Amino acid sequence: MIILAWILSVFTQLSFAGPQEFPIGIYSIEDDSHLVELKNSGFSVIHISEQEPDRLNAIAKKAESIGLKYLAYPDKVRSSTWSTSKNSWHPKAWYIFDEPDVHRKTAKEICSLNKSIKSWSPNIKTALAVGQGSAVQTYASCADIIMVDWYPVPHLPLESVITQIKLARKYAGSKPVWAILQAFDWREYRQKSPTKPRVGRFPTFSEIRFMTYAAILHGVDGIFYFKFAMPGRRTLLEYPEKWQALLRVVSELNAFKPILQGGKPIPPPVETKIPHMEIKAWRYNLRDYVVIINTDGKEKLKLPTEMLTPEWRLLFEGKRNLEVWKATVKDAYLLPYRVLVFESRMKF
Repeated sequence: MIILAWILSVFTQLSFAGPQEFPIGIYSIEDDSHLVELKNSGFSVIHISEQEPDRLNAIAKKAESIGLKYLAYPDKVRSSTWSTSKNSWHPKAWYIFDEPDVHRKTAKEICSLNKSIKSWSPNIKTALAVGQGSAVQTYASCADIIMVDWYPVPHLPLESVITQIKLARKYAGSKPVWAILQAFDWREYRQKSPTKPRVGRFPTFSEIRFMTYAAILHGVDGIFYFKFAMPGRRTLLEYPEKWQALLRVVSELNAFKPILQGGKPIPPPVETKIPHMEIKAWRYNLRDYVVIINTDGKEKLKLPTEMLTPEWRLLFEGKRNLEVWKATVKDAYLLPYRVLVFESRMKF
């Protein structure tokens, strides 16, 4: 009986249900020349910025042929000869509008557009992106998937991403929320005051990583990065330091993706009331996984001692052995905007 109870205990902890897909995407794909590299780099979805139907179709078909999903604008497809062959299109979702709040579109206008697109292509989901989380309250009923973008570097505190994701999650209800995170330099765009020095820079690896895990801890169902295309018809591939900073995060996110897709949320192993320390935990295939972030950009936070026992090891760090890590990180503090990911021993 004891052995049977043990077997049943192990069995119930294993994940057999089909995982809920967690898309990892990138914006601004203008042609099909880099699709294989994007797929091999860990992206599962692309946002196609090209709208001319023939060129859009070429990108879409190439993406489909290599197992890469895509978001696309339906506008010109619907008004072209392609409209009669709509069933040959298989996007992850039709991207119906970008930042209606920024462009001062009413909910009535966007919902009417969504209804029209759904009537034309009823079997494909629709997605729209808003420029801030509070706008989801206005437009949540106007698409199947809600996306929210927020690009704080270097103008705003990095933790402001959390505020926007929380608002989006609050107003989206049960609908999927996908975060669009910054992977570009604001100096690529027109500044508010053309007479002043241009302000901007590309986020660092640590900043992209923090924004990614902050979004995960606050309930997003997918993550996209903006953007692949660069000024002058260049791409991020031509800027190795920027590209590698993004790819390091994407690689880590893909390694953690099975937990996000198939893991069961559980109470964190420690309760902390330390300001700016946030913790989330999952159980996946007999192990517990814990993410801890420091949302303070200035102060370091002392880690809970419970996480410094042999029960846990670090993932995605240069040194995974906690004893070695504690010796190299003074007093085991969580540095500003730092993220740590823990994996437990197997639990039977």
